[in-house]
Amino acid sequence: MEIAILFNFRNAPNFLWILPPLFLVWVNTHGSWLIGLVLLILFALSGCLDGRWGMIDARYWTIQQGRTLTAVIALSVLALFVNPYGWRLVACPFNLAFHQKLNIANVVEWRTLDFHSLRGKIVLASLLLAIVLHLVRGRRWMLHEVLFLLIGMYAGFTYSRFLFLTAILVLPFLARDIEPWMPRYRAESDKPWLNAVIMFVCIAAICLKFPTGHQLFRAEYSRFPDGARKYLEAVHPNGNVLNDYLWGGYLIWNLPQVPVFVDSRVDVFEYNGVFKDYLDMVHLRGSLGVLDKYHIRYVLFERDSSLSYLLEHTPEWKIDYQDQTSILFERSSQTAK
Repeated sequence: MEIAILFNFRNAPNFLWILPPLFLVWVNTHGSWLIGLVLLILFALSGCLDGRWGMIDARYWTIQQGRTLTAVIALSVLALFVNPYGWRLVACPFNLAFHQKLNIANVVEWRTLDFHSLRGKIVLASLLLAIVLHLVRGRRWMLHEVLFLLIGMYAGFTYSRFLFLTAILVLPFLARDIEPWMPRYRAESDKPWLNAVIMFVCIAAICLKFPTGHQLFRAEYSRFPDGARKYLEAVHPNGNVLNDYLWGGYLIWNLPQVPVFVDSRVDVFEYNGVFKDYLDMVHLRGSLGVLDKYHIRYVLFERDSSLSYLLEHTPEWKIDYQDQTSILFERSSQTAK
């Protein structure tokens, strides 16, 4: 919505006043509001220049447009602080960027885009198509369009998590360049009956191919420790349980009576050093010492992990349960250290 409002600002300036309430909702629902604010500020700054640089154009804002942009930015910033946590919630994205080094370095979604993967190839193909279309059409670009395109490419290439941003910022330009080659809609050539048949076939294919509840549960069992969860539910473990962090949410939902050691809300656990200890343990840097530090009695982990191999060959630990997905260890002593 923000991109559409900004791109139509010169023709429909009053829609810009939607942004402050939008940021009010945004800050209370997701931390990506910072990206929207950066785009808004860059858009405003792009109109502070006037000139031509190769294929790039820039035009000054009128006095009224400049005042509107300034007021909207100010109100949008103030709207960010209308939340239950005040400045602390506003500071969260900055805390993630500058202080949560372990989170960014170890969580998959923060890794650099892999161009050997399917989505990496799709992104590369889209970028190459955009370059070719630009060379063929040779259209001129507004300064804010170039800035948005560069931000989208940098964000998506640097962190896989931001591929959604790349799509939002890049695809509108692709659509604009492809538009001259697309056939124009002609009402007289429309065939409603054929459209209805195609829609029916698509709906039928979706219904036939949609996985059943049994298939979904079977897929879940292959990824999560369902068997170990049932075992823990039956024995009522008396002691602290260490779990794989990717299984934390599953255990919270399916076994709420057993507190998890860590889950995928990595930022929460990095604050107090738990995630660092978890990483040390997983990478076999003083693993047994970390288990002692937190008085761990049970360890629920992937069967083929390095930690599982270590515990299998440590006399103090015994195997209570194992299957193709998970393995559950228990200290052989009566009480955890």
